[in-house]
Amino acid sequence: QLSVFSKSKDLIARALNRPYDSHLVSFLGSSTAGFCVVTIIHPFDLVSTRLFNQSATRAPGSAAGAQLYRGMIHCFRSVIREEGVRGLYGGFWAGYARIAPHTFLCLFIWDELRLLKKSLDG
Repeated sequence: QLSVFSKSKDLIARALNRPYDSHLVSFLGSSTAGFCVVTIIHPFDLVSTRLFNQSATRAPGSAAGAQLYRGMIHCFRSVIREEGVRGLYGGFWAGYARIAPHTFLCLFIWDELRLLKKSLDG
């Protein structure tokens, strides 16, 4: 996350012709980092949610207590087979809305503390 944030800030600062340490560049860099995190993590989050909730959503015609998925890999394969790869990203924007504020605050505060340390060190 920090490496994506740093690289994003560098690219954004050059593209917008803004200082690397500006608040706008930090905001856009943290938003980009959050987007990348959600893109990578969301399929695993979706699978873990489906595995957790599978007792409430049994396959049609299955016996009580029957599980829809046998495990993580089976769940991934089932989602891809039945919904396509895009199925792994169902609810992506809700996940981003959940992660974005956290990512922004953490990275923005980290960046401000880095600047403070830099100014104190001289």
